[in-house]
Formats: sequence, structure tokens, C-alpha cells
Amino acid sequence: MSYYIMQDKTMLTEKEFIALIEKYLEGKATPQEQEIVNGFYNKLSEEMPAAEEEIRRRGREVWDALRQNTQKTEAPMDHSMSRIISGIAASFLLIIAFFFGLRQAAKTDHEPLVQVITEEITVHNNLSEAKKILLPDGSEVLLQSGGKLTVKPFCNTREAALEGEAFFKVAPDKNHPFKVYSQGLVTTVLGTSFTIKANPSDNAIVVNVKTGKVAVSRSTENGAAKEYCITPNQEVVYYKKANKLQVQLQENPQVVIAPDELLKMNFDEASATEVFAALERAYNMDLVFDEAAFANCTITTQLHNEGFYDRLDIICRLLNAEYETVETKIYVRGGCN
Repeated sequence: MSYYIMQDKTMLTEKEFIALIEKYLEGKATPQEQEIVNGFYNKLSEEMPAAEEEIRRRGREVWDALRQNTQKTEAPMDHSMSRIISGIAASFLLIIAFFFGLRQAAKTDHEPLVQVITEEITVHNNLSEAKKILLPDGSEVLLQSGGKLTVKPFCNTREAALEGEAFFKVAPDKNHPFKVYSQGLVTTVLGTSFTIKANPSDNAIVVNVKTGKVAVSRSTENGAAKEYCITPNQEVVYYKKANKLQVQLQENPQVVIAPDELLKMNFDEASATEVFAALERAYNMDLVFDEAAFANCTITTQLHNEGFYDRLDIICRLLNAEYETVETKIYVRGGCN
């Protein structure tokens, strides 16, 4: 389920938005609710550049339809009229969602962020399932059960604080890094997707990357703490009691390349060094081995969309080799010479 953060820090689902429109049209909306609805239309009109005239026109048509229905009757709506208005409200919501998505995609380096949040807001997930939160810059957060996310006003910075576990999909904006504060850690990104596990009861905080690259550091008053940059299939673990940061591979690294590229990795009596190079590219790994020792080794195999260690185990058995993981590197020892 999607949640939309409004200008007055109210969070509404699509159903709640439609219900609000119906209440507005019946003349039962409070002044604050009227301001929310009017704010949508005003922002739609003010923010759109000339190149998006068609979207502006469609948005105004929908809004005019809403106002015309308001003027037609003061009597309570019957079931058919309610369905019509619900459809109009849903269309209006889609236009707004499309507008902000298009604006984010077309944004230049000099454009300001879309300023929707004007005050700090905290979201608690008291549900038994994850809650999806859409942020004003187009970023998405999947907040797990029991988690708490605090979002600061999006003006010249993009900042949030997390307790619990959440998956972040951050909209690119190289001029405004996205920062997440979680129990002494600062995770900084420009545009990527990653997970933070920061449960207060756990001894360790874990940040792992799905796409792109993030920088993780300890939060200090002078901001001089060392940053650790991680990429897909890597993670940073912060041990709170020991006050120690450790960079390592994720427990179950997965393929990071496109499926069609993976299908091409079919090896028939290929050199071991060629297969190792394919593994590195497919899983974003750093394999360290003696090329001379494996120079005469050949392998017939095909890479599939399985876990990295499952595939590496098979290859090492074929080569009578063994491997060891040290931080983010895999050391392969053995060979055919």
C-alpha cells in the first residue's frame, strides 16, 4: 500500500485521498482538509513548466469537473454519483503522480527539489507487514514492521533518521545527497537502493547495497569520520559495543548483471581465468588468485541466477581448489600446475 506525504505532513493512501475528495464535494470537509485538497490543485498549476501544458490541461479538466459537481447540488450524493466522483478523484491522483514522476525524471542539475514536506514528520509502522512511503523527491522507503522513520524538511538537503529495518530506493540527485542517520551511523547516497537494519535491541547495525554505491561512516560532531564505500553484494556492519565498523560481503551475493548478459556466460573447455573473470562481473566480486597456477585449467560450465557461493563451490570442486573470504575479497587457492 502506498502512502503520500502532504504539505501539512499528513499521510494519505489513495483510498483516503478519494474519500477526502468526496467529503470536500459534500461540503463536509474541515478547513484543514479543504486546504489539503486546494493545495494539490495549486501546486499542480504553479509547478508545471510550459512543456507540460497537456498535463496541466488534463489536471484542470478534472478539477473543473470536481467543482461543477459541487455546484450542481447540495444534496447528499447517491451511489452512482459517488462512484463517478471516486473515478474523477482517482484520475486526479494519477495525474498528480505522473506529473511528479515526470518532473523528477526531467529535472536538471539546477532545478530545486520539489518541496512538499515543510515540517519534520515521523512515520511509525505498527502493522504486521511492511509500509511503503513515497518521499517528495521521488524516493521510496519500504519500512518494515516495528520501524520508525523520521523525515526532515526537504529544502536544500535530503535527510532522514531510521530505527528498525527499511529498504530505500533513492531518486538520483547529485547536488543533494540523501543521508540516513541510524543509531550513530550515517549512510550517504546520490541515487541507489539499499537496506539498513538498525534495530535498537541488536548488537550490530547492517547497511547493504542492492544497486549503485553508498558511503557509510560514524556520525561525529566534527564530521571527520572515515567513510566506507560499498557496492552491490557488499555491506557495512557496525558493532555498537565494540564501536567498530567492518566492510564485508553479504551472506548470499546474487547476480547483478542483466539476465540476457548472464545467458551468454556459457563456457565449454574455457580457461579457469576466463570463468573467474565472468564470476567477478556477474556478481560484482573481487577474486584474487594466482593466474600462473590456473593457466592450464579448463572448465565446462554455465552461470545461472544462483547464489555466488553455490556457483563458486561447484567451480572449486572441478578445479580441486579452495577459497577463503576476507572482507570483500575472495582468495582462491589451488590450480592445475
